[in-house]
Amino acid sequence: MKFALCLSLSLALLSFGRAAAADEAARVNPLSIGVEGAVVVPTGDWSDIAGIGLGALARVDYTVSPKLAIAALPGFVAHLVEEQGGSVETSTSELLLLGGARFFPVPAVDLHAFTGLNVWTFRGSVGGDSDSESESRVAFLMGGSYSLPSGLTFGGDLFIPNLIGGREEEDLQVGVLFKVGYTRSL
Repeated sequence: MKFALCLSLSLALLSFGRAAAADEAARVNPLSIGVEGAVVVPTGDWSDIAGIGLGALARVDYTVSPKLAIAALPGFVAHLVEEQGGSVETSTSELLLLGGARFFPVPAVDLHAFTGLNVWTFRGSVGGDSDSESESRVAFLMGGSYSLPSGLTFGGDLFIPNLIGGREEEDLQVGVLFKVGYTRSL
Protein backbone atom coordinates (compact mmCIF):
# COMPACT_ATOMS: atom_id res chain seq x y z
CA MET A 1 0.00 0.00 0.00
CA LYS A 2 2.78 2.41 0.96
CA PHE A 3 4.66 1.49 -2.23
CA ALA A 4 1.60 2.28 -4.40
CA LEU A 5 1.10 5.60 -2.61
CA CYS A 6 4.79 6.55 -3.03
CA LEU A 7 4.73 5.52 -6.69
CA SER A 8 1.59 7.52 -7.49
CA LEU A 9 2.95 10.54 -5.60
CA SER A 10 6.26 10.29 -7.51
CA LEU A 11 4.45 10.06 -10.87
CA ALA A 12 2.26 13.04 -9.97
CA LEU A 13 5.29 15.16 -9.05
CA LEU A 14 7.11 14.08 -12.22
CA SER A 15 4.15 14.99 -14.45
CA PHE A 16 3.74 18.30 -12.61
CA GLY A 17 7.42 19.06 -13.19
CA ARG A 18 7.11 18.31 -16.92
CA ALA A 19 3.94 20.39 -17.23
CA ALA A 20 5.60 23.27 -15.39
CA ALA A 21 8.64 23.11 -17.69
CA ALA A 22 6.44 23.07 -20.81
CA ASP A 23 4.35 25.92 -19.39
CA GLU A 24 7.52 27.93 -18.74
CA ALA A 25 8.68 27.34 -22.33
CA ALA A 26 5.29 28.52 -23.62
CA ARG A 27 5.50 31.69 -21.51
CA VAL A 28 8.97 32.46 -22.82
CA ASN A 29 7.90 31.95 -26.46
CA PRO A 30 4.07 32.10 -26.69
CA LEU A 31 3.89 33.26 -30.35
CA SER A 32 4.51 31.18 -33.42
CA ILE A 33 3.83 31.68 -37.12
CA GLY A 34 3.27 29.16 -39.85
CA VAL A 35 2.84 29.09 -43.62
CA GLU A 36 1.20 26.20 -45.43
CA GLY A 37 0.57 25.17 -48.99
CA ALA A 38 -2.92 23.73 -49.37
CA VAL A 39 -4.70 21.42 -51.80
CA VAL A 40 -8.51 21.34 -51.57
CA VAL A 41 -10.47 18.49 -53.12
CA PRO A 42 -14.14 19.51 -53.49
CA THR A 43 -16.76 16.79 -53.08
CA GLY A 44 -20.41 16.44 -54.12
CA ASP A 45 -22.07 19.29 -56.01
CA TRP A 46 -19.09 21.56 -55.39
CA SER A 47 -16.88 19.23 -57.44
CA ASP A 48 -19.29 19.73 -60.37
CA ILE A 49 -18.47 23.47 -60.56
CA ALA A 50 -14.86 23.61 -59.31
CA GLY A 51 -11.74 21.56 -59.81
CA ILE A 52 -8.99 20.91 -57.30
CA GLY A 53 -8.03 24.02 -55.34
CA LEU A 54 -4.48 25.22 -54.75
CA GLY A 55 -3.67 27.86 -52.17
CA ALA A 56 -1.68 29.21 -49.27
CA LEU A 57 -2.53 29.66 -45.60
CA ALA A 58 -0.74 31.68 -42.94
CA ARG A 59 -1.19 31.01 -39.25
CA VAL A 60 -0.40 32.96 -36.09
CA ASP A 61 -0.65 31.00 -32.83
CA TYR A 62 -0.68 32.28 -29.27
CA THR A 63 0.03 29.52 -26.75
CA VAL A 64 -2.36 29.72 -23.80
CA SER A 65 -1.13 26.51 -22.13
CA PRO A 66 1.08 23.60 -23.19
CA LYS A 67 -1.99 21.86 -24.62
CA LEU A 68 -3.91 24.83 -26.09
CA ALA A 69 -3.25 27.67 -28.52
CA ILE A 70 -5.58 30.22 -30.05
CA ALA A 71 -4.90 31.02 -33.68
CA ALA A 72 -5.69 33.26 -36.64
CA LEU A 73 -5.68 31.65 -40.10
CA PRO A 74 -5.90 33.88 -43.20
CA GLY A 75 -5.54 32.28 -46.61
CA PHE A 76 -6.51 32.10 -50.27
CA VAL A 77 -7.47 29.08 -52.39
CA ALA A 78 -8.11 29.21 -56.15
CA HIS A 79 -9.72 26.23 -57.89
CA LEU A 80 -8.90 24.86 -61.29
CA VAL A 81 -11.54 25.38 -63.97
CA GLU A 82 -14.16 22.67 -64.35
CA GLU A 83 -15.51 22.23 -67.89
CA GLN A 84 -19.28 21.85 -68.00
CA GLY A 85 -19.45 20.76 -71.64
CA GLY A 86 -19.17 22.73 -74.82
CA SER A 87 -17.67 26.13 -74.11
CA VAL A 88 -18.95 26.47 -70.52
CA GLU A 89 -16.37 26.64 -67.71
CA THR A 90 -16.84 27.31 -63.98
CA SER A 91 -14.62 27.73 -60.93
CA THR A 92 -14.58 29.09 -57.38
CA SER A 93 -12.06 30.68 -55.04
CA GLU A 94 -12.03 31.30 -51.30
CA LEU A 95 -10.51 34.26 -49.46
CA LEU A 96 -10.42 33.14 -45.81
CA LEU A 97 -10.05 34.99 -42.53
CA LEU A 98 -10.55 32.38 -39.81
CA GLY A 99 -9.96 32.15 -36.09
CA GLY A 100 -9.92 29.15 -33.84
CA ALA A 101 -8.10 26.90 -31.42
CA ARG A 102 -5.49 24.17 -31.58
CA PHE A 103 -5.42 21.38 -28.97
CA PHE A 104 -2.23 19.34 -28.50
CA PRO A 105 -2.97 15.88 -27.03
CA VAL A 106 0.77 15.16 -27.45
CA PRO A 107 3.43 17.76 -28.35
CA ALA A 108 3.79 16.83 -32.05
CA VAL A 109 0.07 16.40 -32.83
CA ASP A 110 -2.67 19.02 -32.88
CA LEU A 111 -6.40 18.80 -33.35
CA HIS A 112 -7.93 22.09 -34.45
CA ALA A 113 -11.11 23.89 -35.48
CA PHE A 114 -11.41 27.26 -37.20
CA THR A 115 -14.37 29.34 -38.29
CA GLY A 116 -14.77 32.80 -39.78
CA LEU A 117 -15.27 34.86 -42.92
CA ASN A 118 -15.04 33.37 -46.40
CA VAL A 119 -15.38 35.64 -49.42
CA TRP A 120 -16.48 33.01 -51.93
CA THR A 121 -16.08 33.96 -55.59
CA PHE A 122 -17.89 32.07 -58.35
CA ARG A 123 -16.60 32.39 -61.90
CA GLY A 124 -18.26 31.28 -65.11
CA SER A 125 -17.39 31.53 -68.77
CA VAL A 126 -19.60 30.83 -71.78
CA GLY A 127 -18.05 31.05 -75.23
CA GLY A 128 -15.42 33.58 -74.16
CA ASP A 129 -17.81 35.80 -72.15
CA SER A 130 -17.01 35.54 -68.47
CA ASP A 131 -18.64 36.76 -65.28
CA SER A 132 -17.87 36.48 -61.57
CA GLU A 133 -19.77 37.06 -58.36
CA SER A 134 -18.45 37.25 -54.78
CA GLU A 135 -20.51 36.58 -51.67
CA SER A 136 -19.67 36.31 -47.97
CA ARG A 137 -20.10 33.05 -46.08
CA VAL A 138 -19.06 31.65 -42.73
CA ALA A 139 -16.55 28.85 -43.32
CA PHE A 140 -15.56 25.98 -41.03
CA LEU A 141 -12.32 23.98 -40.99
CA MET A 142 -11.64 21.03 -38.66
CA GLY A 143 -8.78 18.54 -38.66
CA GLY A 144 -5.35 17.69 -37.39
CA SER A 145 -1.65 18.21 -38.04
CA TYR A 146 1.61 16.47 -37.25
CA SER A 147 4.77 18.54 -36.65
CA LEU A 148 8.34 17.34 -37.03
CA PRO A 149 11.02 18.79 -34.70
CA SER A 150 12.38 20.76 -37.69
CA GLY A 151 9.10 22.74 -37.88
CA LEU A 152 7.76 20.93 -40.96
CA THR A 153 4.03 20.20 -40.60
CA PHE A 154 1.61 17.87 -42.41
CA GLY A 155 -2.13 17.87 -41.97
CA GLY A 156 -5.62 17.30 -43.24
CA ASP A 157 -8.94 18.99 -42.66
CA LEU A 158 -12.64 18.80 -43.37
CA PHE A 159 -13.42 22.10 -45.12
CA ILE A 160 -16.91 23.60 -45.35
CA PRO A 161 -16.75 26.94 -47.23
CA ASN A 162 -20.43 27.82 -46.71
CA LEU A 163 -21.44 26.70 -43.22
CA ILE A 164 -23.60 29.81 -42.69
CA GLY A 165 -24.74 32.59 -44.99
CA GLY A 166 -25.65 30.80 -48.18
CA ARG A 167 -28.73 31.27 -50.27
CA GLU A 168 -31.80 29.35 -49.18
CA GLU A 169 -31.46 26.90 -52.08
CA GLU A 170 -27.68 26.51 -51.60
CA ASP A 171 -26.54 23.11 -50.36
CA LEU A 172 -23.77 22.75 -47.82
CA GLN A 173 -20.51 22.20 -49.70
CA VAL A 174 -17.75 20.01 -48.30
CA GLY A 175 -14.15 19.47 -49.31
CA VAL A 176 -11.03 17.80 -48.01
CA LEU A 177 -8.01 20.05 -47.44
CA PHE A 178 -4.47 18.65 -47.38
CA LYS A 179 -1.59 20.87 -46.27
CA VAL A 180 2.17 20.92 -45.86
CA GLY A 181 3.92 23.81 -44.16
CA TYR A 182 6.49 25.18 -41.79
CA THR A 183 5.98 26.60 -38.28
CA ARG A 184 8.45 28.73 -36.34
CA SER A 185 8.32 30.13 -32.81
CA LEU A 186 9.04 33.83 -32.45
